[in-house]
Parts: sequence; C-alpha cells; structure tokens
Amino acid sequence: MDNLIIISGHRVGSRWIHYLLADLYNKEVSPEIDRNKLYYWRNKIRGYLDENKIPKFHRCTVDNVLEKVLPVDYKVLAIVRNPRDRAVSYAFHHRYHDKNKGYQQRKEETDFDAIKYTILEDVNFKNEELQHQDNMLFGYSTRNKIKSELPYIWTTYEWLVEDTEREIKAISNFLNAGIADRKIRYIIHQHSFKTKSGREVGTEKRNDLWRRKGIIGDYMDWFDEEMMDGTKEWNDIYWEKVNAEIRG
Repeated sequence: MDNLIIISGHRVGSRWIHYLLADLYNKEVSPEIDRNKLYYWRNKIRGYLDENKIPKFHRCTVDNVLEKVLPVDYKVLAIVRNPRDRAVSYAFHHRYHDKNKGYQQRKEETDFDAIKYTILEDVNFKNEELQHQDNMLFGYSTRNKIKSELPYIWTTYEWLVEDTEREIKAISNFLNAGIADRKIRYIIHQHSFKTKSGREVGTEKRNDLWRRKGIIGDYMDWFDEEMMDGTKEWNDIYWEKVNAEIRG
C-alpha cells in the first residue's frame, strides 16, 4: 500500500481514524504534529514514514504538506467536520482538559460562554475553518474521486459516522491497499466508540480527552442567534462543498 499522511483541524474525529487505519494496515501512529513544526520536522516526518508510521498534522493544508515533505512518495488524507459542531467540541476540549490549563477558554464562566468565545474571538479556530475550505477540493473526496492530479483525498466526520465501512473502503482503494472486507469490518468494530469507551453512541463525557464523542447536531443545544450568524458563512461553504461531492 501507499504511505499515508493525515491532516485535520482539531476535534474532527481524526484521532479515531488515525488509530483505526494504523491498526488496519499494521502500522504505528506518529505523535501529532502542528503546522508550525512542519518545516523543521520534515526530516523527522520522513523518518516516521520510513519507520512504517502514519504521521498526522493539525492546522495545515494539503499544499503545506506537499510543498514541505519531500519526496512526495505518500498520499494525503484530510478529515473535516461541520464548523458548528466542531466549535462545541473545540470549546469543551479546551475548557475541560487539564492539559489545557491556562488556556483562555478556561477563564470563561459557563460552557455557553466558552463556545461563544470560540466562534467570535478564537483566531486559531477561524484559521482552521479557512484551512477546511482549502482542503475540500471538488472531485477529491471519498464520495467523488474523479481527479488524479494530486495524491490527495478528503472525507467528513459526518460521512465517517454515517457509514464507516464505506469510507474506510474508499480510503483503502485510494491507498492501493487490498484489505479484505471482513478485516475492515472487524477493525471498525474494534475501534468503534462503544467498544473503546463502553458508552452508547450519542453520549458524551466532556472531561474524557480521548473519547468525549462528538455529537452531530450538538450545536443546536448551544447556539444563539449571534453564534448562528458568526458561523453562517463557514457553515454554508462547508455544506455546499459536501453536497456538491454527493451530487458529483
């Protein structure tokens, strides 16, 4: 199979897929790498690929990776998620986890305030949304791989939750990985939310660093009119691109 690098924003389910794919392809996972380390760690990243590991980056685009990590003897998978639900998960992640002590959002008085801060003031969150848009290239998704100029494909958190087997099969085909359907189903089961957490799908535990469980449509319990307006452009672009891929 081809080498793989995963890119994503924060709170899109990429850790789930990182470990699932590593297990499926008998590889290991690398430490998570932020964009600001991409250039300086390029030799280390090459080492990860040579060591049969799957590197994963936050906060970068496919162009960032292809320009910095040479030679390009790998493929890139991007994972994206609708910005409204991601804002909720992003806020809870920074608010509840001890490793984020001192982060601005921990100073907010309520969960609602933390989410509002994320949407209206957090520059990092905004920049990641712009990168999401850059990574959602028409014709390069798991639903509609009609182009071949780039060694690149993208999927969404919603598609992965809706039909994990379909999405993993599309990724495996993209990577030229001949994996039996039975093994794919087994690995998906082993990495399912219920198997890993012992909790039912749709439940959350906000202080669980690894398995909070991002809930689709979660934002509807939290957003006021200002939050809806603040995310309208991002949300509209996201769903326009997702629906364009489904239509082909």
